[in-house]
Amino acid sequence: MKKTSMINFENEPSTWMRLDYKIMMHGFLKPYINDAELRKDVVWLESEKYQVIEFDCREWDNEEKIHFFLSGKIDYVKKHSDKFP
Repeated sequence: MKKTSMINFENEPSTWMRLDYKIMMHGFLKPYINDAELRKDVVWLESEKYQVIEFDCREWDNEEKIHFFLSGKIDYVKKHSDKFP
């Protein structure tokens, strides 16, 4: 399995303005209401070599479905991690 490097944030103003720092500062999740903002952020994250995994949450109406969809995506990433930068 290919190992990925973890970002090392510096304690300085330029770091505090980074999208990844802002997201991780609040728990690794960022809810989006605006599709254009989401697309812009995905482009930025991918340009920084982050692996972006998409989820369609419209069908998630109970915990079993949530677990099923999440585990499937996570399992796919584990099996194909050698294909990601």
